[in-house]
Amino acid sequence: MTNRVGSNNPSKLRGFAEIAGQRAEMFILNTGGQISSNGVQP
Repeated sequence: MTNRVGSNNPSKLRGFAEIAGQRAEMFILNTGGQISSNGVQP
């Protein structure tokens, strides 16, 4: 699963990111080039 952020602003991920159903890989892409993952757990 790929999530693309269409913004030049940094992404701030706070809390949980969950995929329902079968196990899958998640990729988060930001065209702004910055992703902060304070508190995000796999």
